[in-house]
Amino acid sequence: MDRRSKGITEEKQIESANLQLIRFNMKKKVPAVFLDLEVADNSSKSATDIDSLKAFKRESNKLWKFILEQPSLKIKTMTDVLEDLQALTAKTNQLEVEKSALKEELSLVHSKLVETETKIKRNENRINKSHKSIAKNNQAIRKNQQLRLNDQKDFRIRMEHINIKQQVLMGWVSEQVDRNLPVGTILAWSGQNISKQEIPKGWQMCDGSPISTGPMAGSKTPNLWIY
Repeated sequence: MDRRSKGITEEKQIESANLQLIRFNMKKKVPAVFLDLEVADNSSKSATDIDSLKAFKRESNKLWKFILEQPSLKIKTMTDVLEDLQALTAKTNQLEVEKSALKEELSLVHSKLVETETKIKRNENRINKSHKSIAKNNQAIRKNQQLRLNDQKDFRIRMEHINIKQQVLMGWVSEQVDRNLPVGTILAWSGQNISKQEIPKGWQMCDGSPISTGPMAGSKTPNLWIY
């Protein structure tokens, strides 16, 4: 029976072949051409089919051109394969040694990382405690500042009261002096610099200077500096 009547086409044959190659982990599709060997046999009945013979030659030329375009295939002997296997085995052993060394280094790095994370957490706890202490100290400072302001306010009020009392007392003393001491009384007195600017109001220094106010205005004070 003719293949065309069976629905067998070149595309289907190539697709079927590539599906078989997938089992061998061939991920790339392999190009192919479809050749009818019966057409190439001149003794067969199909040899009289001119169109089939032309198609055979055309596809054969495609296959030959495809073969020529491919890189040459290096054939290895069993000795070559065994040498390659030994080299791969040695490389594998070396990689295993390097893998073990890397595991040890990774273990050390992991240990240091854990230690560092522990230190970071410890420092974070210390920082949190410090922040709490700072907040507490700031609160105490604000409280002390308020207490100091209150104390300063109380101090000013007390000083005002003392000044008022002092003024009242000085007024009373001055009044008592004016009432009980006769005009012209001479008293011993000493200031810081013994100057006229420091003499209490209503008194004069006995240096012979003129009296400007009071009942004795116009006269002079006795000059005690000459004695």
